[in-house]
Amino acid sequence: MLQESEYIRNLRQNQHKITPQRLSLIKYICDNEGHFTAEEAFTKLRESEPTITLATVYNILKIFTSSGILNTFEHKGSRWFETNSALHINFICDGCGKIEDIDTADITPLIRKVRESGNTFTSGTILMRGYCKKCAKSREDHH
Repeated sequence: MLQESEYIRNLRQNQHKITPQRLSLIKYICDNEGHFTAEEAFTKLRESEPTITLATVYNILKIFTSSGILNTFEHKGSRWFETNSALHINFICDGCGKIEDIDTADITPLIRKVRESGNTFTSGTILMRGYCKKCAKSREDHH
């Protein structure tokens, strides 16, 4: 996962000012590695940055997703952001809603298929749904 300095460098490379609000969001991202929504970040940031708006949070996150240092995907009507920018599977539990990263050792055949069709692969998110171990066991116990 990236350090705060790498997010700051990314902003500078893309000609964005380093503001207190951007620094607060970077700290939030680094302290909450994994998956989060803009709304979750906004709620937490309002505690220390009462003038921050949800639009500002989305704009900053858009900078990071556009440059490829954050990934984003849709789940249950919300846009989720994640710090793991390597290609991996996001496993979403239909029971408890937990989102788990599952690294896959050999995704090369999928990338090759994309390239063989004449497309260029730059990034991607693979979503899989089902039940985590805990929820699957709970479902078995109730049937």
